Amino acid sequence: SGMMASISNATTNAQGVSIGFYVERQLTRRISIRPGLAMAKHNYGMESTPGAGIALGGNMDYYYSAPELNGMTGTTTSFDAVIDVVSMEVPVNFVFSLWKGARSNLFVSTGASTVFYLSQHMSGNFNNTYTRTKVDSNGDVSYESMTTSVKVESEQELLNRVDLLGLANFSAGYSMPFGKGTHLLFEPFVQLPVKDLTSLNLRIRYGGLSMKIQF
Repeated sequence: SGMMASISNATTNAQGVSIGFYVERQLTRRISIRPGLAMAKHNYGMESTPGAGIALGGNMDYYYSAPELNGMTGTTTSFDAVIDVVSMEVPVNFVFSLWKGARSNLFVSTGASTVFYLSQHMSGNFNNTYTRTKVDSNGDVSYESMTTSVKVESEQELLNRVDLLGLANFSAGYSMPFGKGTHLLFEPFVQLPVKDLTSLNLRIRYGGLSMKIQF
């Protein structure tokens, strides 16, 4: 599968890819169940929006806070970050045939996926602003501001997070003959978060096109 992801109002700056296998079991003539296993790799580019603070929701603003500087507390005014994720996905989907010919099939599918994280790496640059209030001998108040930049690196341990049924899956597809006893499936899909995902607690949405070979 080739896929793109989005977090709040931002999209990934590179296409992700997923590869795996599934087993499809016929329940009735038009309904089947399709469990599977897939490995996916994604890269998320994130940045704040001028005047809007930290724009990408989740708990990123709680994940990092500006350190004290000479007794002053600061605020994070902007940031940019890159998150690399390698995950293992276990989807369980139900497939419903809308039109079934002798060798072709038009279908829709829905279900849920559990996600195991094999690797999560985040690197980011955070700009912090500190303001000091000064009062002169005449009682006049002035403010002195300064900005610092901090680089943050974070690497999560293997399988430190599992999102049980964290993604809701929706797709539609078409199956056609592809050699003797083999079918080729083209299946556009979307995956929507049921809850916060990854160790950064982000609401990540996926969409893309899956190509399957069915034996």
